Amino acid sequence: LAATATLESLGPVDIDTRWLAYHPVVSGDGSTVAASAAGAGFTWTRSGGRQLLPGFGVCYPTGISYDGLVVVGKAQAGDGYVWPTRWIQGTPTVLATVPDRYATPMDVSADGSIVVGFQGNAGRAFKRAEHAYWDITNLHKAVGVSADGLTIAGNIYQGRSTGWDDWTSTGGNVTYRAYTWRNWALADLGSLTGSGGQSYAGGISADGRVVVGFSTSPTLAHEAFRWTAETGMVGLGAAPGWDGARDGTWMTAVSGEGSTIVGVAFDESQYLTYACREQRAVIWDARRGLRFLDDVLATEYGLDVRGWHLDQATGISDDGRTIVGYGRGPAGAMEGWVVTLPEPAGMAMLLPWVLWPVRRRRGEGDSRDR
Repeated sequence: LAATATLESLGPVDIDTRWLAYHPVVSGDGSTVAASAAGAGFTWTRSGGRQLLPGFGVCYPTGISYDGLVVVGKAQAGDGYVWPTRWIQGTPTVLATVPDRYATPMDVSADGSIVVGFQGNAGRAFKRAEHAYWDITNLHKAVGVSADGLTIAGNIYQGRSTGWDDWTSTGGNVTYRAYTWRNWALADLGSLTGSGGQSYAGGISADGRVVVGFSTSPTLAHEAFRWTAETGMVGLGAAPGWDGARDGTWMTAVSGEGSTIVGVAFDESQYLTYACREQRAVIWDARRGLRFLDDVLATEYGLDVRGWHLDQATGISDDGRTIVGYGRGPAGAMEGWVVTLPEPAGMAMLLPWVLWPVRRRRGEGDSRDR
């Protein structure tokens, strides 16, 4: 990690606000970022910069393993169709055991062996291990998975018949509810407005204990939440000065043990379109609450962020020190970015719970609980 905070550009990146799948993601150890630009997938490291992911055509990374050596996403295959794909140290393999070529991977376990996502045509989640496949009919979309591959965060929808799009529907208005899934057991995460409210899971911590996202809110258009089994769903409030009825907050990624969360504050009337007028990346922790990321960089770390507009944070490393997202760069164009925060004095570089996914061999674990 850097001795001081840094903000680096990834260059142009693809952004998909409908499926909420195509945006920069970062490995658990913070070493590697995966994203796409003009349909060309790539990985990025501080020492090597961009490295293209091989394929026959378009390529969209959506998830990355703890060490950055395994990437999952969508890629064009030799038959001309775009298939769910996994790259191991850059070598692509079509996930043939996923029966639906429209399936979209959304996340991958720490060791890269378990992939979760959703089937576009069928409108249901899936989980794929090395030699097994689960068609999860009681969950519409998986958005994240714990480091061990056992606990999935996802959503159930009402008012549509397919899994193509989070924000439009076929046959009525879409309503949604956040859940966790483990060994076929669903847990309803609730909402901030009671049993009739809505909620949307955006991410899950590596230890599987914390889920983040947004919910209907008594005061905001949507309000970010942090959920654990012990506390239930807890609202994270409004971004500073953004507390109007059309303002919203949403968390999309969380550090390994759930202490640091990142996402976006937005104008609800504009956010869920491709032409968002105003949105800003945010960061949360229990001691300091919800803050704008660019303000944190400028006031707490003395970093010059003039010329940058950090639109949304989309990923965070397990130790909470590497954050990725997208926004407008000094030239006014949409770019991906990587923020690296310095390590606090006296903090251990790696915690024991972070180390176990690296020691764990691919495919180990109790197959009855996958």
